[in-house]
Amino acid sequence: MFLNLGNIGKDGNKGKFGFPFSRTYYREPEIIPKDKRKGEFAVGMYFAQMILPYRKVEGVRLNQDDSDKGADLILFQDGREVPIQVTRLTFNNFSERKAIVKSKSLKFAEQIHQKVQPPFRVLIRIMPNEIYKAPLSSLKKRGRENLEQKLLDNINDFLIKSIPQLQANPEIYTQHWFNGSELSKYFSSIDIQQIPAGFYAHVPGFENIFIDYYAYNSGYNESDIKQTLNKIYDAKNNGRSEILIIWANDYELFERQKIADGLVERFADSSFKEVYFMTFREDVHFWVVKPTATILV
Repeated sequence: MFLNLGNIGKDGNKGKFGFPFSRTYYREPEIIPKDKRKGEFAVGMYFAQMILPYRKVEGVRLNQDDSDKGADLILFQDGREVPIQVTRLTFNNFSERKAIVKSKSLKFAEQIHQKVQPPFRVLIRIMPNEIYKAPLSSLKKRGRENLEQKLLDNINDFLIKSIPQLQANPEIYTQHWFNGSELSKYFSSIDIQQIPAGFYAHVPGFENIFIDYYAYNSGYNESDIKQTLNKIYDAKNNGRSEILIIWANDYELFERQKIADGLVERFADSSFKEVYFMTFREDVHFWVVKPTATILV
């Protein structure tokens, strides 16, 4: 697989590359493909796009042998082949947690639709008390299923009550708090709002019902950041590449600059000549972690 970049992006904005983002249908917020090799190639493509205004880049391709800390990509730059390693930064098993939440949200939407069919599209936001763990992961299967059924019963009843209010005023949202109930140990509230015409929810749904299970959020502290950066350093340092690209889905992060600063400190003495940090969502954010004299970003 090889991408010829030509002169694309010569007049692009320094440090940031924007993507068109359609509001006309549901779309996962990831820019980078889930398949590991396709994802590495996509990251390399956007990296080449970012540095193209400052270097003579002819293209990028996947490296056939990336074993034993070998290069994931080969960058064709200034008449030579530059080996690049690519690695993803993520916290608290976000990918696994997201897959659980996505499957559960779709199942909830289908089950709610069996009982209630709103005449317009609604977004139902479920707020767990622990937003950075898989939903109800501490419970055994039977206990989890019983609690989920009680949650669905509450949502059904509240949705029925909310529909007339949302029909009368589409701009409001209704909110139900689980104060003092059995569910309050695990959930804080349910919010319901009408999805405006021309907008489409970026969460799973069925028919007119879309579920935003807030466990999508990523939670971590400074200790988690330090441990994660050390783990990446130990795994990638002293490899066979000149460049390391560390990337993340932007919506999984908060305090990006703190992470970037941590990377600058941790990788200052790394074996790589250059290290970069890139985050992706509707656009790309780009940090030079280990600078060289030849790039001006």
